[in-house]
Amino acid sequence: MEDRRLVVKDENERRDLAIASAELAERGLELLTQLFSTLAQKPPLVLTLAPGVTMEFVHVPAGRFLMGSTPEQVQRAIHEMGRGSWLEPEQPQHTGELSEYWMGKYPVTNQQYQAFVQAAGRTPPKHWEGGKIPSGKEQHPVVYVSWHDALAFCQWASQAAGQPIRLPTEAEWEKAARGTDGRTFPWGEALPDEKRCNFNDNIKDTTPVGQHSPQGDSPYGCADMAGNVREWCADWFDEGEYARRGQTIVRDPQGPHRGEHRALRGGSYSSYASNARCASRDKSGPNLGYDHHGFRVAVSSHNIPRRQVVEFEPMKAPAQPVRLGPAVLPASNKLVVSLAPGVTITFVRVPAERFLMGTSPEQVQRAVREMGAQEDWLKNEQPQHTVELSEYWIGRYPVTNQQYLAFVQATRKTAPEHWRGEKTPAGKEQHPVVNVSWYDAREFCQWASRATGQEVCLPSEAEWEKAARGTDGRTFPWGEELPDELRGNFSMEVGDTTPVGRYSPQGDSPYGCADMAGNVYEWTSSLFIGYRHQANDGRESLKIADSRMVRGSPFNYSGRFARCASRGLPLSLGFKNGNVGFRVVARPLPLGSEASGLWGNESLYP
Repeated sequence: MEDRRLVVKDENERRDLAIASAELAERGLELLTQLFSTLAQKPPLVLTLAPGVTMEFVHVPAGRFLMGSTPEQVQRAIHEMGRGSWLEPEQPQHTGELSEYWMGKYPVTNQQYQAFVQAAGRTPPKHWEGGKIPSGKEQHPVVYVSWHDALAFCQWASQAAGQPIRLPTEAEWEKAARGTDGRTFPWGEALPDEKRCNFNDNIKDTTPVGQHSPQGDSPYGCADMAGNVREWCADWFDEGEYARRGQTIVRDPQGPHRGEHRALRGGSYSSYASNARCASRDKSGPNLGYDHHGFRVAVSSHNIPRRQVVEFEPMKAPAQPVRLGPAVLPASNKLVVSLAPGVTITFVRVPAERFLMGTSPEQVQRAVREMGAQEDWLKNEQPQHTVELSEYWIGRYPVTNQQYLAFVQATRKTAPEHWRGEKTPAGKEQHPVVNVSWYDAREFCQWASRATGQEVCLPSEAEWEKAARGTDGRTFPWGEELPDELRGNFSMEVGDTTPVGRYSPQGDSPYGCADMAGNVYEWTSSLFIGYRHQANDGRESLKIADSRMVRGSPFNYSGRFARCASRGLPLSLGFKNGNVGFRVVARPLPLGSEASGLWGNESLYP
């Protein structure tokens, strides 16, 4: 009997040991995976936002990863997590390819956001009583922030830290959350629990960032990517985007050019387990901010070669010789005028002649086939038609920070919000000015008219498009070749604005205009009215206080929107953004005339 009891005891111990060993092996494999991933990473990047306020970033290397959900993951979500129909926007799973970047280790905290509020004079979140962080929540993620609030934080943080800080794309968010192996959750395949994340109203509030580390961390060391707060991404949300990609490998994918909602990623403290999956997609209006909406930020790497956009076809020899820039423009086609001592502005001549405006059926099909556009986006560019314009002179470049500074100093106008007082951002004197409203651009024109003795104003849509494409109806300023890194600043290739003229002469228009495909959106004088374009149809009325069109394409939009005929969004007159600037038109006055400043007797101010 004694020997039998010893045998039973040994068997129980062996069984318990086997169970413990299996659990240890499973946990050990998970820990080893995290360890090797950590060892392969570059050291964290720590940036200073303000005295005593820093932000930590982890490195995400360049390469391919699995994005979206497989049929098996869909079935698992339905059977184990009770979610079904909402999964369609995550399918099919496909391969994405990203350049390297740095991702915020944590969501932006109340303490970090407070530094922004204090430095930029920004309105604090509505639940901060008296403008103060809720007691004890300095290290909790900031909430009640809209997409626009998050974008404004990025613009301020970029200046404060001296790095191009921005919102991540959906693809960047998902890769940072799941790594390259297509796992369901940041930590692997085990369902969420209270050790790994804050979800399912277990706590009924946010928790300090990193509270669930390292158990809940992603392969790259990102914390809180499953639970705590939903996080804004840079992209417009399009539920059919993955279906259109199919199995095409897309480099640095982004959402559509326009939309109604911005993308949100990650579950919140009140979300179900299904929302904590890395592939889970959500959306919200960009002006909304709730108690579970926060964000984290990313930084583009400066240590990589500028990349090609692989979804574009290889370059072909141009059908016509490329027109060169201002160095070879005849003197009769250039007008250089002084704005202030040491500050000039160059205009190029656009002669009176007819041109093709809008997009032809063939160009529509090409944009859909080769550039990933949707036909619905292009309806407001149709039909292509002939427009005749009188002669005018248009700015060779968008208005720069240096030129706008002369205006600010002469008029005591308030500088753009991302400037520090009356100082342009360091090293960006020749970058296009941004964060300027239509009203700001109008006031610049009125001042420039007086300063130059010319009649200076914003271009109409027709004037902008003719200056960009000439008379032959070409697709891009340089011709028919698809955009590449030699011709323009687009698709977050650089991650910020670039000095005007950087892509000359390769990216110039037939008249010598630079930066008309990429860098910044540009205000026009035109209301949004469909085509056919007619100058007397009311679209140029300055008595209507309604949204005005922007043209061109900004640095953070895909190259497919760099087409000359692409019509941007109608933006409210007071709208300001880090990717919206303007260029101006001059109508030289006869000798002896006095510049009154176009629009001088009309007012659109609220």
